[in-house]
Amino acid sequence: MGEIIVEGHTDTTGQYLNNLALSQQRALAVATYCLSDEMTGLSDADKETFKSILTANGRADADPIYNADGTDASRRVVIKFRMKDSDMIDQMSAILEGSAQGE
Repeated sequence: MGEIIVEGHTDTTGQYLNNLALSQQRALAVATYCLSDEMTGLSDADKETFKSILTANGRADADPIYNADGTDASRRVVIKFRMKDSDMIDQMSAILEGSAQGE
């Protein structure tokens, strides 16, 4: 089974430790919502599986991003999906087989 990583980020203003706490709170808020009763797209069994593969991390201002005009656009949450190599190969094979059949 893979892993789902929820990363919280902050802008580059403020002190590092404050930004670290804020980014962790940001990631935790998303993870909490995904596991709450408000998230109606997942069954209770799905949520139990989700708990076992979910990680919430604060990244503070470690990976800043900027708009084209140079303004800071770093306040965000990033969701990453990490799969085992064998799972990824199986998924890619299924996608490729499906697209070959559609031609």
